Amino acid sequence: MAITTSYFAVAKHLEGIKISIARFNHPRIRNGIDEVINSFAPSIDLLRNYKDKKIDWPQYRKRYTMEQRSHYKENPEDFEGLLERAEEEDLVLLCYERYEGRRTKCHRLILFDKLKKVADSERYDIDFIEEQPYVKNKKS
Repeated sequence: MAITTSYFAVAKHLEGIKISIARFNHPRIRNGIDEVINSFAPSIDLLRNYKDKKIDWPQYRKRYTMEQRSHYKENPEDFEGLLERAEEEDLVLLCYERYEGRRTKCHRLILFDKLKKVADSERYDIDFIEEQPYVKNKKS
């Protein structure tokens, strides 16, 4: 089975178990998701510093990576549980930021890379499907 990423605005068009990894989950988006896992969200402090422009994207990326390294050391079962599920069912990790290819600035893509590393080192059998831009189906 597989893990991929996407964003809330297109969640209703996606296949698989849709999991929010956002810190804050507005009620209007909760209808499009199956569950919330806050432990993979950035800390409130980190998120506020970035949103208030106290830190830039490279600093955010570095700090989020450090947070998740610490998370993995303290609770590897969070990562392993997600990977074990992905061996049995398709999972989609969701957040707010619209996907814009390599320019996308969202923690979901950092987490996706971390999960790939853990899966590789622990030999999980999962397809990691890189996020693609959402294209609305046009009826002929």
